[in-house]
Amino acid sequence: MAMTSRLFSEWTREDRSPRAMRESIFDYVDRMAGPLWANVRKHLNDWVYRYPAEHRPELLGRLRSRSDSVDFYAAYWELFLYHLLVRSGYEVVCHPDVPGTSKKPDFRASRDGAAVYVEAKLVGDSAAERRRQRERVEVWAELDRRVSSEHFFVRLGIIERGHSPLPHRLLAQQAEAWLGRLDVDAVRVAVADGGLRDVDAFEWRHEKSGWAISLAPIPKTQHHESHRLVGMGEAEGWFPNDRAAFRGALADEGHRYGRSLDAPLIVALSMGRAFVDDFDVINALFGDEVVEVHRETMATTMARARNGVWLGPRGPRARGLSGVLVGKSIGPWSLASARLTHWANPWASSPSAISVSCVGTVSAGDDVLDRREAAQSILEWMGLPQGWPEPDDPTAST
Repeated sequence: MAMTSRLFSEWTREDRSPRAMRESIFDYVDRMAGPLWANVRKHLNDWVYRYPAEHRPELLGRLRSRSDSVDFYAAYWELFLYHLLVRSGYEVVCHPDVPGTSKKPDFRASRDGAAVYVEAKLVGDSAAERRRQRERVEVWAELDRRVSSEHFFVRLGIIERGHSPLPHRLLAQQAEAWLGRLDVDAVRVAVADGGLRDVDAFEWRHEKSGWAISLAPIPKTQHHESHRLVGMGEAEGWFPNDRAAFRGALADEGHRYGRSLDAPLIVALSMGRAFVDDFDVINALFGDEVVEVHRETMATTMARARNGVWLGPRGPRARGLSGVLVGKSIGPWSLASARLTHWANPWASSPSAISVSCVGTVSAGDDVLDRREAAQSILEWMGLPQGWPEPDDPTAST
């Protein structure tokens, strides 16, 4: 296997430490020792090697991305779909030319005289949410790098986000001075009496940048050898709108190619959000479930708002979108729990049908959803044992 065809090279790995704050997914997987991670690397290397050579460099670049985990997961989703189709007997062309437009779908798959176009997308946190997470990681990492304490960890909280870069050096200097003034025995007593929430936190504000940070002390055990400062972070709450994210990923896909496509179009969505379920998918495609109240009798009935991808204010729409393939838990180490479901558009101008043994199907008719479970699990389809990538021999060391 040529080096340009490999994602990971062969070398002796001994590091089993947790993923660092700023560490990319590629760098983490590349350094991890043990048979589980050896299995993951072999799987990725094998699939990359069998990806079309002319498109391999771009795919490798995204898998190795150090800027955003979204690049890695989106690239893996495309790699997964390619092998899903090829292994199921389809002839696959990557980024095919489409007459009448410069836009190119990700794949054109054909089998038994029928073809389908497939567009791959990742549905995850919004750009604003990812930016908020990156900012939090940045503060966390800078405190760990600049400040050390023999007696304390800290719980980090972000009270306000600034309009300009946070002055990390100034924060570190004042945080270190605050930690030096603390009485470790008094803090231990306070934690024992009331818990971490009752311990007085250090609230740091910087008017020029607009940042406000809170640090609460957590006493270390007497023999704790960790040099990290931030022991935990306060949970940040927001209300992700999974249906809006789902609809946003499908926006304009039904007509972006106009009438140029000579085969049905399926959009394949890998759901990066952990809590998206079939209820969210149904509401996104067919409209939000609502309760209608009769003004005079106050009787209530269940109905759907006309805000779905496929069913809008004027009735059926996005007829050019033949189906949606929804993937859950799609990752090179989570395939044991991965699930795939194809949702067929009942009003599509060109109905789609994808026949893959590890893909379940949902079709609509007469206000009833007809569900059919996949004949195989993802691991069965791949010919891998249940529990993969855990090694068959737990005593093995690679």
